Amino acid sequence: MKNIFTYWLTSIFLGIVIVFLSSSCSKQEQGPKKEIVQQFDTLLNNEHIKYLENTIDFMEFFTYLKKIEVPYNDLVAKPEQYEKSTDRRNKVIRFGMLCSDIAFMKIVGGLTQTPEYDKLFERYIKDLNLSTIMKNSFEEYKSIIQKKGLSEELFEDLREQLRLDRIAFVNEAKKLDDVFLIYFTIGNVVEQLYLMQTLKNDSHFKEKIKKINVYINSNGYPVPNLFNDIWNSQFKDASHQVCHDYVLKLKPIYQIILDKIKNQTDYTDEELLFIIRNTSELRNEFLK
Repeated sequence: MKNIFTYWLTSIFLGIVIVFLSSSCSKQEQGPKKEIVQQFDTLLNNEHIKYLENTIDFMEFFTYLKKIEVPYNDLVAKPEQYEKSTDRRNKVIRFGMLCSDIAFMKIVGGLTQTPEYDKLFERYIKDLNLSTIMKNSFEEYKSIIQKKGLSEELFEDLREQLRLDRIAFVNEAKKLDDVFLIYFTIGNVVEQLYLMQTLKNDSHFKEKIKKINVYINSNGYPVPNLFNDIWNSQFKDASHQVCHDYVLKLKPIYQIILDKIKNQTDYTDEELLFIIRNTSELRNEFLK
């Protein structure tokens, strides 16, 4: 029984590793930078903006999961968990989580009726003043996929457009302030990590995990590089330091995952349980 439990957990966290390595641009570095304390006056220097532009965002990620037929399971946060009034940084994190949830429902699940989440999306857009930066394109992409079927050719076309959408979004969103894109990315990756548990019910999980690994690993690691820079940096601006502290919450999880990637070693039961517990606690913290 212990071997079965270990096998199940290991399979799930092979998928979880993928989420944290979400990235693109094959010319990016193939691992995080060394831990050197740096001094930054801004969170969005040119290097960090490039990392954000090159990240495979939630739309592309879930479109790829749809392409390889990852099963849908209702794991998204409940609407009421997004309803509570919060400060702006927590709201931005929640918005990142909400976008991942909607993409998961619409693209992977093919759901057509998500009125409560659609209303939440529009409310967050209004509250965060994002009407000129971000639009609700979930239904548009979902309809294209359902109408034509996600062939290799269509996927490449969508991928190209989604990359352009991502770059346009980053270049507009960076005008808001120095922290919006960082908090939004935190929300994206935390929720995607949590949603990857859907793989536990996939009878072909091993084959699909390998496909995702090939797709992700060929594109470099901008998200780990970005977060590594931030948690190993010092900031004069108090708001930047607060953002640093939020990113730091991910460090224990990343350290385990990146160590396994670098050394190509297996997870121990203790490491897997640590990641499960800390991810769930972090997600609950952002949604409470």
